[in-house]
Formats: sequence, C-alpha cells, structure tokens
Amino acid sequence: MESRFEIGDALTAGQAESLVSKLNYSLEGITGLRLEENPLVIVVTYQDREIAAVIETTISTMLEGERSNRVIKPRRLKDNREEAEPVKWPENDEDGEAGRLFHVNGQVLRALDGLFEQMALTMKASERHYPAFIATESLHKCDYLHTFPHNIYLINEFPHRRDVLEEVRNADKEKMLQLSRPTSFALAPAVCFHCYAELYGRTLPITDTEGPYIMTADAECSRHEANWRVGGYRMRNFRMREIVLFGTHQQVEIYRQKLIARVWSLFERMGLKGTVEAATDPFYFPQDVAKGQHQLMADSKYELIVQVKGEQFSIASFNHVGDALCKSYHIFDEQEQPLHSGCVAFGLERWCYALSQAYGQSIDQWPKELMSILHEKEGC
Repeated sequence: MESRFEIGDALTAGQAESLVSKLNYSLEGITGLRLEENPLVIVVTYQDREIAAVIETTISTMLEGERSNRVIKPRRLKDNREEAEPVKWPENDEDGEAGRLFHVNGQVLRALDGLFEQMALTMKASERHYPAFIATESLHKCDYLHTFPHNIYLINEFPHRRDVLEEVRNADKEKMLQLSRPTSFALAPAVCFHCYAELYGRTLPITDTEGPYIMTADAECSRHEANWRVGGYRMRNFRMREIVLFGTHQQVEIYRQKLIARVWSLFERMGLKGTVEAATDPFYFPQDVAKGQHQLMADSKYELIVQVKGEQFSIASFNHVGDALCKSYHIFDEQEQPLHSGCVAFGLERWCYALSQAYGQSIDQWPKELMSILHEKEGC
C-alpha cells in the first residue's frame, strides 16, 4: 500500500528534505519513504492499512514544526565530480534488511583502518581501542540521550538471581522481556565519547609550540535504523576509526584542515568522486534546529560525501565542536579554561562499500594502483 502527501507551497524543497530525514525515525511499520519533486510529494509505503491514520497525523504534525526551519545551503569545500547524480532512494524491502546486506571484505577494512591509523600516528597520536558499549552516565554529560534519542540502543540484562534465571530457562520471548531490566550502559553511537570519558576531569598541558593533544581509537558503534533502510552502506552496527583533537581553537582548526587535505588526497588517489561540504548533526527536534544552522554557518562540521552509481553518502566527517564538549567533561588547560576539541571520523564499512561499488566485489580485479595504496606502510 502507498500513501502520497502533497506538500504544495507548505515547505521549500530544503525543508521537505529535512522533514523526510526526520520521518525516517518517526514512523514504525513502514516499508519505504521517499520525496518526489515537481511537485513536492512525500510517498510512504506500508503493508498494514491500520497505520495509515498514524502516518497522516505524524506527517501533518511534523510538517508544521518544519515551517520555521531556515534551511541554509551548505558551503562546498572540495568537489571533483564531473556532474552531480540524482540521489537513488532505497528500494522498498518488505522483508527488511534481508537480501540487501553488504558483506564487508575484512582485508580491505583492515587496510583502510591501517591507513587512517597511520595518519594519526604521523601526528603523534596516542592509540586506544574501546569496547562496543559505553556508560549512559557518560552520554548524559553531553546531553546526547535527550538530543539524539532516535540513534541510541540501550542494553538490558537478566538479574543474577537464581529464581529469575530459572524462569528465563522456560520463558517465552514476551516473558523474557519482562524478566530483563535496563542496565547503565548503551551501545556506543560514536568512538569519541570514549575519549572524552577517559579524559573526564583531566588537565592537559597544552602549549602553542607542541600542538594539540591527539588520540586515535577504533571501536564498534551502533545506531538505531529502521529495517527498510538497512542495507548497502547503511548499517546498524559498524566499525569506526576516529582521530580526536584537544587544544586551543586555532590548534584544533589547523589540524582539522590538515586532515581534510590528507583525506581528500587519499580519496582522489583512490579514484573516487565526491565533495567535502558543510553539514549538520542529525538533530531530530524542531527546538534543536538552531544548533544545526549554527553548525552550517560556522563550518563546524564537514562531511566527505562520495558519489558512486547514483548513491551519495558520507564516509568521513571533520568536526570542530569548540569548547562545548570539554566543558561538559571538565577537560581544562593549565589555566583552568576548557579546551577546544574536534574529531575526524571514518566509517570503515562505508569506505569498503564505496570501493566495491566503484570497482566491483572481487578485489582481485581492482586496479593495482588502488591495492598498492591500501597497503602503503606510511601515511598519505
């Protein structure tokens, strides 16, 4: 079944795109969602006709909240495309992610991670490896759970009590859920929060001559996605490598720009096409729209967007968050002032997917030059 909602003059094209991005996290039970242009129409597909009324009410309510959203055209820093391709919307998949999962080549993933790790090590970064979960208390410090609830997976557990465990042994699925309880942990949505948690309450001896304090880490990360969206480059669970910077405003920005240049050089050497452009975090609530607008106007977030076979998606981000997170985690300089921080994040499976789409699934047939780059021992 399909429902079509004509936008008319109610929203601009940019506002309509923003609305659809939020509807992805607002409608359960649907099998597809897309935006058609000329005229603007939101198209929702679903199997259960009983949710039709919920869909209509949700879109109407959220449409009103989007009217005041001032959509700012992002600044484009780099662009090597011959021409922009139209975005290819995910195909409807009534069975959810079945049949659309991308099987990552472990050899390529490890090689990519090694390249990004080497970039950080040439900048004298301190290495870390973190677990897949993080304390919710750490996420509360930066208000992540209130701002991005649509992203998070919380972790449940069975109590270590014999009577409860005996019940679990013979319980059905519904009873098992009743017997479980929330823990104080969540699956980590990003790697950098581990770094901030480790440095909580620390004073770092930052000097103008030595540059910023740099950490690099990898971990498994998880974000809540609807069944119908999962597949290809979009995953619920994925590997991420980050390079996290702590220092003065100028130090963080200088090193962020250095990393943009290095990553773009690597991207072009691999023969990939795309852009580096200003972006925003996926804010969900209308009252947080101003934060996204500030990010765009301040160029505090850039994303590397790859274009391949009609798909466009982010494979890296370059962030300068000012002193906001260091304030939240009480990370100060020796003058007891909050440091500035930033991070560069690489979605490893997304890089693998982009390369496989560009050159084919069989790495034996990839260009020798590309394989040589992947196995370089030095940074780029």
